[in-house]
Amino acid sequence: MTVHDIDPDFTEEVWPAHWRDLRERGSFTLETTHRRKDGRLVPVEMVVNYIEFDGEERNCAFARDISERKQLDRLRDDLMAMIYHDLRSPLANIISSLDILDTLLPEDQAESVRPIFQITTRSADRLQRLISSLLDINRLEAGQPITNRREVDPHPLAEEALEAVRMLAESKGQTLQFEAPASLPAIQADADMLRRVLINLLENAVKFTPEGGDIRVCVGRRDDHLQVKISDTGMGIPREALPRIFERFYRVPRPGKEIKGTGLGLAIVTKIVAAHGGRIDVESEPNKGATFTVSLPIRPHAMATPLTPQADQHLEATLRQNVRGHEA
Repeated sequence: MTVHDIDPDFTEEVWPAHWRDLRERGSFTLETTHRRKDGRLVPVEMVVNYIEFDGEERNCAFARDISERKQLDRLRDDLMAMIYHDLRSPLANIISSLDILDTLLPEDQAESVRPIFQITTRSADRLQRLISSLLDINRLEAGQPITNRREVDPHPLAEEALEAVRMLAESKGQTLQFEAPASLPAIQADADMLRRVLINLLENAVKFTPEGGDIRVCVGRRDDHLQVKISDTGMGIPREALPRIFERFYRVPRPGKEIKGTGLGLAIVTKIVAAHGGRIDVESEPNKGATFTVSLPIRPHAMATPLTPQADQHLEATLRQNVRGHEA
C-alpha cells in the first residue's frame, strides 16, 4: 500500500514543497481527502510534524475526520449565497432612491440635510461593496472567470480608495499618506474588484490603528509587477495568527477588546488578488503595526485563470508560506 492509495490527492510533485515547509516550520496543517477501507473518500485535517529519529529525518502525521464540519460549511455557504442575492436588489433600490432624493432637495434645506444624506449614502455604499465582494468570492470559488477586465490606471484607483475611508480616518485623528511616482504602468484588471481590495485593506488599517496613528499607501513598479503597500501603526498581528488571517470567518483574538466584523474581508481580498494572477504578503509585529503588500502582474498574459477547489487549497497553503512575522 502506498500513500496515494490512502490520499488520492497526494502526488510526488507536491511532496518536495511540503517537505521544505515542514523542515522550515517544524509542523504544518493541511486539509485533504483519505480513502476508507470501503473505498469511500472522506475529508480530513492533517497535522504533520517534523522529527529526527536515529539520525534520520521523519514526519509524524495525525488525521482527523472533518466530514461534519465540511457539511456545516456547505450549509452556511448556501445560506449566505441566498441572503446575498436577496439583499442585492433592495439595496440597489435604496441607493438609487437616495440619488433621486438628493437631486430633489430644496436649496434652502440642502446644507442642513446633506450631512445626513452623506452618512446614509456612505453606509449604503459600504454595504453594497460587501455584498458585491461576497458574490465575487462565490463566483471565483465556482471557477467563473473575471469578465470585466480593462486597462486600469492604478493612480486614480488608489486615490478613490483613500477618499472612501478618509472621513472615517479623520474621525479618529489618523493621518493618511499617499506615495506614488507621477507615471505608473496600467494593468489589465477589473477596476471595481481592485478598488474593493484597496478599500478593504484600508478599512482594516483604520480599524486596527489607534487614534492619532498613521496609515501609508505606497504604489510603485517592481520588475514586471505593480506593487501596492498599505502600512499602519496599529496593534499588529500576533505571529501565531498570521497563517490564518486569510481564512474565511477568522478574526484575530484580541484579549479584552471587542473587534467587530465578519472575518471575511481578507479572504475576499485574497481570492480577488489571486484571480488577477497576483499575490498578497503581510509583515507584522504586535504593537508595531502591519504592512500588506499586493503585487499584480502588469503584462496581460500573466493573468490567472479562475481558482479550482484544488488550486484554492494550494493558494491557502502558499499564503501560509508567504506571511512573515518578525520576532519581537
